[in-house]
Amino acid sequence: MKKLIMTLVVVVLAGLLLVGCMGTSYEPMTFYKGKMSIQLNTGFTEKGSSNYDAVYISQKIGVYVTETKCSEFDLPEEAEKLSVKEYAELLAASYDAEVKLDKWLVYFVHEEQVNDKEYTYYTVVFKDDASFWCIEFATLTENFEALEQEISDYAWSVEFA
Repeated sequence: MKKLIMTLVVVVLAGLLLVGCMGTSYEPMTFYKGKMSIQLNTGFTEKGSSNYDAVYISQKIGVYVTETKCSEFDLPEEAEKLSVKEYAELLAASYDAEVKLDKWLVYFVHEEQVNDKEYTYYTVVFKDDASFWCIEFATLTENFEALEQEISDYAWSVEFA
């Protein structure tokens, strides 16, 4: 009888472990901020922030959105003349990062220590009629390689109305 009970306990625990390892299935979900939209999934929730225009958080990825209007620059006329790549280079210089191009997608990657943890930031820069948009995807550095394609797909989903 003890063997039967122990066998049942092991089978039940193994079953629970398998169910837990299957992961959660998420559906695509589009988030909007002003003229910008980004397709993430239902695993993300929108959070309020005083530092960013929008923040979307999942279990493994944080998305931080900042819109900087050209009119907010000291020299708005000069800011309007900047290309996306030039603006990205200004941002990337403060992290000693290299700007990369993937067709028309302009981005740079850098790492930072935050609260004793190493994070990798995949930062994508866009420009619409009157603003530059900086969208940072942050994840623990140890998870970045496994999530890089997913993050890139999210970056490619950004659109402006």
